[in-house]
Amino acid sequence: MADIHYLENPLETEELMEKLCPPVRNWFRDKFDDFTRPQKLAIPAIMDKEHLLLCSPTGSGKTLTAFLTVIDNLVRLALEGKLEKKVHCVYISPIKALANDIQRNLIGPLKEISDNYLPDRTQEIKVGLRTGDTPQSERQKMLRNPPHILITTPESLAIAITSPRFQPIVNAVEFMIIDELHSLVPSKRGVHLA
Repeated sequence: MADIHYLENPLETEELMEKLCPPVRNWFRDKFDDFTRPQKLAIPAIMDKEHLLLCSPTGSGKTLTAFLTVIDNLVRLALEGKLEKKVHCVYISPIKALANDIQRNLIGPLKEISDNYLPDRTQEIKVGLRTGDTPQSERQKMLRNPPHILITTPESLAIAITSPRFQPIVNAVEFMIIDELHSLVPSKRGVHLA
Protein backbone atom coordinates (compact mmCIF):
# COMPACT_ATOMS: atom_id res chain seq x y z
CA MET A 1 0.00 0.00 0.00
CA ALA A 2 1.21 3.51 -0.78
CA ASP A 3 2.45 5.73 1.99
CA ILE A 4 0.00 8.42 2.99
CA HIS A 5 1.29 11.79 4.01
CA TYR A 6 -0.25 15.20 4.42
CA LEU A 7 1.06 18.27 2.67
CA GLU A 8 1.94 20.75 5.37
CA ASN A 9 4.67 23.04 4.02
CA PRO A 10 3.41 25.41 1.32
CA LEU A 11 5.88 26.96 -1.09
CA GLU A 12 6.31 30.70 -1.06
CA THR A 13 4.68 32.51 -3.96
CA GLU A 14 7.89 33.43 -5.79
CA GLU A 15 9.33 29.96 -5.38
CA LEU A 16 6.21 28.46 -6.95
CA MET A 17 6.15 31.10 -9.70
CA GLU A 18 9.71 30.16 -10.66
CA LYS A 19 8.60 26.57 -11.23
CA LEU A 20 6.20 27.70 -13.97
CA CYS A 21 7.35 28.40 -17.52
CA PRO A 22 7.34 32.13 -18.39
CA PRO A 23 4.09 32.21 -20.45
CA VAL A 24 2.10 30.43 -17.72
CA ARG A 25 3.80 32.44 -14.98
CA ASN A 26 3.01 35.73 -16.73
CA TRP A 27 -0.60 34.71 -17.39
CA PHE A 28 -1.03 33.74 -13.72
CA ARG A 29 0.47 37.02 -12.49
CA ASP A 30 -1.87 39.00 -14.73
CA LYS A 31 -4.96 37.07 -13.58
CA PHE A 32 -4.43 36.42 -9.87
CA ASP A 33 -2.98 38.23 -6.87
CA ASP A 34 -1.48 35.09 -5.34
CA PHE A 35 -1.82 31.35 -5.06
CA THR A 36 -4.25 29.99 -2.48
CA ARG A 37 -2.88 27.85 0.35
CA PRO A 38 -4.16 24.61 -1.27
CA GLN A 39 -2.39 25.65 -4.49
CA LYS A 40 0.87 26.37 -2.68
CA LEU A 41 0.67 22.92 -1.10
CA ALA A 42 -0.59 20.80 -4.00
CA ILE A 43 0.92 22.26 -7.18
CA PRO A 44 4.51 21.31 -6.23
CA ALA A 45 3.36 17.76 -5.41
CA ILE A 46 1.58 17.53 -8.77
CA MET A 47 4.71 18.84 -10.52
CA ASP A 48 6.64 16.05 -8.80
CA LYS A 49 4.08 13.57 -10.26
CA GLU A 50 2.84 12.54 -6.83
CA HIS A 51 -0.58 10.91 -6.59
CA LEU A 52 -2.75 13.32 -4.71
CA LEU A 53 -6.19 13.58 -3.14
CA LEU A 54 -7.01 17.26 -2.82
CA CYS A 55 -9.76 18.22 -0.38
CA SER A 56 -10.37 21.91 0.16
CA PRO A 57 -13.34 24.28 0.38
CA THR A 58 -15.33 25.53 -2.58
CA GLY A 59 -13.66 28.56 -4.11
CA SER A 60 -10.15 27.62 -2.97
CA GLY A 61 -8.89 27.01 -6.49
CA LYS A 62 -8.99 23.20 -6.71
CA THR A 63 -9.67 23.15 -10.45
CA LEU A 64 -6.83 25.53 -11.24
CA THR A 65 -4.63 23.57 -8.84
CA ALA A 66 -5.35 20.40 -10.78
CA PHE A 67 -4.85 21.91 -14.23
CA LEU A 68 -2.02 24.42 -13.77
CA THR A 69 0.75 21.80 -13.95
CA VAL A 70 -0.96 20.17 -16.94
CA ILE A 71 -1.16 23.50 -18.75
CA ASP A 72 2.44 24.30 -17.82
CA ASN A 73 3.67 20.96 -19.19
CA LEU A 74 1.69 21.31 -22.41
CA VAL A 75 2.89 24.89 -22.96
CA ARG A 76 6.50 23.78 -22.48
CA LEU A 77 6.02 21.00 -25.06
CA ALA A 78 4.32 23.41 -27.47
CA LEU A 79 7.16 25.92 -27.17
CA GLU A 80 9.65 23.15 -27.98
CA GLY A 81 7.52 21.93 -30.91
CA LYS A 82 7.18 18.55 -29.19
CA LEU A 83 3.45 18.49 -28.44
CA GLU A 84 2.42 15.06 -29.70
CA LYS A 85 -1.01 14.14 -31.06
CA LYS A 86 -2.11 12.18 -28.01
CA VAL A 87 -4.05 12.62 -24.80
CA HIS A 88 -1.75 13.93 -22.06
CA CYS A 89 -4.46 14.49 -19.45
CA VAL A 90 -7.83 12.87 -18.79
CA TYR A 91 -10.30 14.80 -16.67
CA ILE A 92 -13.18 12.70 -15.35
CA SER A 93 -16.36 14.46 -14.30
CA PRO A 94 -19.27 12.82 -12.52
CA ILE A 95 -21.79 14.72 -14.65
CA LYS A 96 -21.96 16.09 -18.18
CA ALA A 97 -22.87 19.62 -17.05
CA LEU A 98 -19.66 19.89 -15.02
CA ALA A 99 -17.68 18.46 -17.94
CA ASN A 100 -19.10 21.20 -20.19
CA ASP A 101 -18.21 23.87 -17.62
CA ILE A 102 -14.66 22.58 -17.29
CA GLN A 103 -14.23 22.61 -21.06
CA ARG A 104 -15.32 26.26 -21.22
CA ASN A 105 -13.16 27.15 -18.20
CA LEU A 106 -10.08 25.55 -19.80
CA ILE A 107 -10.49 26.92 -23.30
CA GLY A 108 -10.54 30.53 -22.01
CA PRO A 109 -7.18 30.45 -20.19
CA LEU A 110 -5.54 28.40 -22.95
CA LYS A 111 -6.67 30.97 -25.52
CA GLU A 112 -5.44 33.84 -23.32
CA ILE A 113 -2.04 32.19 -22.90
CA SER A 114 -1.82 31.44 -26.62
CA ASP A 115 -2.92 34.91 -27.75
CA ASN A 116 -0.97 36.98 -25.24
CA TYR A 117 2.04 35.03 -24.02
CA LEU A 118 3.14 32.58 -26.71
CA PRO A 119 5.02 33.31 -29.93
CA ASP A 120 3.11 33.00 -33.19
CA ARG A 121 2.95 29.54 -34.74
CA THR A 122 3.33 27.77 -31.40
CA GLN A 123 1.50 24.45 -31.46
CA GLU A 124 -2.11 24.76 -30.32
CA ILE A 125 -3.15 22.96 -27.13
CA LYS A 126 -6.45 21.20 -27.78
CA VAL A 127 -9.23 20.33 -25.35
CA GLY A 128 -11.83 17.69 -26.24
CA LEU A 129 -15.11 16.65 -24.65
CA ARG A 130 -16.39 13.09 -24.89
CA THR A 131 -19.65 12.25 -23.15
CA GLY A 132 -22.74 10.29 -24.10
CA ASP A 133 -23.91 13.40 -25.98
CA THR A 134 -20.81 13.65 -28.18
CA PRO A 135 -21.81 12.97 -31.82
CA GLN A 136 -20.18 10.02 -33.57
CA SER A 137 -18.57 12.39 -36.10
CA GLU A 138 -16.83 14.26 -33.25
CA ARG A 139 -15.66 10.97 -31.73
CA GLN A 140 -14.17 9.95 -35.07
CA LYS A 141 -12.44 13.33 -35.33
CA MET A 142 -10.89 12.73 -31.88
CA LEU A 143 -9.40 9.48 -33.13
CA ARG A 144 -7.73 11.27 -36.06
CA ASN A 145 -6.73 14.38 -34.12
CA PRO A 146 -6.82 13.63 -30.39
CA PRO A 147 -7.12 16.42 -27.85
CA HIS A 148 -4.26 16.99 -25.45
CA ILE A 149 -6.76 17.28 -22.60
CA LEU A 150 -9.73 14.91 -22.73
CA ILE A 151 -12.75 15.75 -20.59
CA THR A 152 -15.10 12.83 -20.09
CA THR A 153 -17.38 10.91 -17.74
CA PRO A 154 -16.67 7.49 -16.20
CA GLU A 155 -19.09 5.74 -18.56
CA SER A 156 -17.72 7.37 -21.70
CA LEU A 157 -14.14 6.66 -20.67
CA ALA A 158 -14.96 3.01 -19.95
CA ILE A 159 -16.46 2.62 -23.42
CA ALA A 160 -13.67 4.54 -25.15
CA ILE A 161 -10.74 2.65 -23.64
CA THR A 162 -12.17 -0.69 -24.73
CA SER A 163 -11.92 0.47 -28.34
CA PRO A 164 -8.72 -0.73 -30.03
CA ARG A 165 -8.66 2.47 -32.10
CA PHE A 166 -8.85 4.69 -29.00
CA GLN A 167 -6.29 2.88 -26.87
CA PRO A 168 -3.16 4.19 -28.67
CA ILE A 169 -4.07 7.83 -28.01
CA VAL A 170 -4.51 7.28 -24.26
CA ASN A 171 -1.79 4.72 -23.60
CA ALA A 172 0.66 7.31 -22.26
CA VAL A 173 -1.61 9.60 -20.24
CA GLU A 174 0.52 11.59 -17.79
CA PHE A 175 -2.23 13.15 -15.70
CA MET A 176 -5.63 11.95 -14.56
CA ILE A 177 -7.94 14.28 -12.70
CA ILE A 178 -11.04 12.82 -11.08
CA ASP A 179 -13.41 15.52 -9.90
CA GLU A 180 -15.98 15.02 -7.15
CA LEU A 181 -14.56 11.58 -6.38
CA HIS A 182 -16.80 11.23 -3.34
CA SER A 183 -19.87 11.17 -5.60
CA LEU A 184 -18.48 8.38 -7.79
CA VAL A 185 -17.03 5.90 -5.32
CA PRO A 186 -20.23 4.57 -3.72
CA SER A 187 -22.09 4.13 -7.02
CA LYS A 188 -21.88 1.84 -10.02
CA ARG A 189 -20.35 4.80 -11.87
CA GLY A 190 -17.30 4.45 -9.63
CA VAL A 191 -16.89 0.86 -10.77
CA HIS A 192 -15.96 2.18 -14.22
CA LEU A 193 -12.89 3.77 -12.65
CA ALA A 194 -11.67 0.57 -10.99
